[in-house]
This record gives sequence, C-alpha cells and structure tokens, in this order.
Amino acid sequence: MSNLTSGGIGRILAGEPSFECTVLIKNIKSLNAQGGAVRYRLVISDGARDIQAMLATQLHPMIESTEIQIGSC
Repeated sequence: MSNLTSGGIGRILAGEPSFECTVLIKNIKSLNAQGGAVRYRLVISDGARDIQAMLATQLHPMIESTEIQIGSC
C-alpha cells in the first residue's frame, strides 16, 4: 500500500490549490437517489482524518471496473 498523505484532507478542504495527496478508500456505499439513479458515498482517509464524499457520476465507471474499491489508495 502507498504511504498516505497525513493531513492531506485538511489541506484540500482549506482550498490549497493544485494539491495532490494519497488517500485510502475505507468504505463505499451505493445509494438510490431520486429518479432511481445510483450514487456512491465514499469514506476517505488520509491516516489522520476521515471524511465522507459523494462520487461524481462521471466517475461511476471507476467503481464498476474496480479501479476504485475499498482498500485502494
């Protein structure tokens, strides 16, 4: 597994421009949105902080192809 960027989530949330970090996908949950569309909620960790995020619908193929999966960095 790659080394996580401790504190990376805080830097992203603070709006640091052009910042890239390595995070861990801790959980993925599919949700039924209005109109029957599927949305994915992710729990993401940088080793110091966990956050929840909704995955953009354009990135759903990454879930379906398992490019993004629980435990991936």
